[in-house]
Parts: sequence; structure tokens; C-alpha cells
Amino acid sequence: LEGSVGKVTLITRPRRWGKTMNMDMLQRFLAIEVDEQGNSLPREQCLNHKLFAGGEVTLDFGDTKLLKPLKITNYPALMKRQGQYPVISLGFKDVTGESYREIEEAIKMQLTDLYREHSYLEQHIHATSGSVKQSYQEKLQRYLTGKFGEQDARKSLRFLSELLSKHFGQNVYILVDEYDTPI
Repeated sequence: LEGSVGKVTLITRPRRWGKTMNMDMLQRFLAIEVDEQGNSLPREQCLNHKLFAGGEVTLDFGDTKLLKPLKITNYPALMKRQGQYPVISLGFKDVTGESYREIEEAIKMQLTDLYREHSYLEQHIHATSGSVKQSYQEKLQRYLTGKFGEQDARKSLRFLSELLSKHFGQNVYILVDEYDTPI
């Protein structure tokens, strides 16, 4: 995976072939789970790890269930990668509208929600120093509050991936589902 900066894989299949489910599984396999401050959680606290390696998980209403390990646990080299990467997951399923303006606003809402999932990055920027700090803080605030324009929207995934890469010291996976719905 090192050296694969900018590599793109487009998966096209007919409707109802499980593309969304597979992307969700990939996101859960790769994603680093963090606390509210953006610190990586220990593996024994990570739900995603338990989904693959097995363990007790808490269900709704306080019930628990013991999950069995999946076959992927027979491949230690793969399991070393589980939960090790920042992942941006963005789905455009609900981005619809009667006009370009409505679609643009729906995309902005999706992006704002995405940034709020990573609001801990504010603390990371505050901890940095130098002239870049101020512009990063201002730009991040625009994304978190939804007060950004079309140019910022175009650059939003690049900026978020840059922040996540710096925060975690890892390449970032970007998963985009239903990319064609706004079109």
C-alpha cells in the first residue's frame, strides 16, 4: 500500500450487487477507531476489530452477543492491517434535488457532516505551529460550519485527507459510494 498515492479503483456492478455493503466492510476493516480527541483506541475496545476477530459486542438495549472470528483471521499479514488507516467514507445516495443549487447544498451538507465526524482535527491543528496554522484553522472552521463555497467543496476531500494523513502519519483511503447519484 506504500507508494500507492493517488491510486483509484472504480468498482462498477449492476444495482443490488452489494457494492455499498462491500465498501462498508472495507471501511470497517481498514479504519482506525478513535476517541473524541482523535487518539487511537486500544484494539480490545474497537468494535471493528471484534467484527473480524471475534469477541463480545454490545447490542441495542444493553444486550450482548459473542461473535466468532471470521476466516480472515487465518491470515495474520492481513490482520496486521486491520484498523490501521484513516478512512474517509462518503456516500451520495441521498444527494438529490430539482436544481443544481439544491444538489450543491445537499453535497455541502454531506461534506459538513463528514468533517464533523473528524472534528478532533481542530485540536491537532491548534497543536501545530507556523504560518500554515492560521489558514488551516480558518479553512477547517468553514468546513465544520458549512460556510464554504464551490471552490472549497471541490478541494474538500483533498484537504481532509491531508489533515488525516498528517494526524495519523498514514496514507488515507477515500471511499465514495453512489458517486453518480448527483449527476
